[in-house]
Amino acid sequence: MVLSTVIPSGIYVKTQLEELAEELPLRIEAATPVKVGRNIPHSSAVPEAGAVLHLSRWAEGWCHIEVAGDSEGVTVVVESLVGREAVGEVFVCHWEPSTGEYGYTFFRGGKLLEQFGVKGPALESVNFVSEVRRVDLQELIRAPDFMKTALQYFGIPAGTGSPAAERVRHDISLPGKRSFWRTLLGAAYFRK
Repeated sequence: MVLSTVIPSGIYVKTQLEELAEELPLRIEAATPVKVGRNIPHSSAVPEAGAVLHLSRWAEGWCHIEVAGDSEGVTVVVESLVGREAVGEVFVCHWEPSTGEYGYTFFRGGKLLEQFGVKGPALESVNFVSEVRRVDLQELIRAPDFMKTALQYFGIPAGTGSPAAERVRHDISLPGKRSFWRTLLGAAYFRK
């Protein structure tokens, strides 16, 4: 069975919203040289050198983190969730039908278990690596359907998230522009 809903890009975490809202800023500050503004009142403003995290309930014990602003914010959040003292399950999703880009990464206990990515409307690049299952090449060609069934496979129920009134917002201030060395070192740059 294939879900008929669109999958919002972002980070899905198997936990309760209250627990995630309290724990995430501490995790980010412990894993990176980033400062987090907690429970910012709802507004649409995005910090100039940073990102906004909108946390909401997804469905049945899952939360969704939408990251607006600098794309580096996704890396910072994911590293804080799957690095030292990793949370149980994390599903990072990128869904862009307009450009033909689809992809996800699934972690359990900090270990990368599966990764999928497609770029370009003509399937210019298809990547699939899994520690937990085998799939037929034909399944990968229909990227949107494959991603929707992957959500089911990993136990993430279809949902629409919480109403805006139940969302929690955290702002993160990221370091300045990436230097050549920081780009080269990647995620290792943030490790303490």
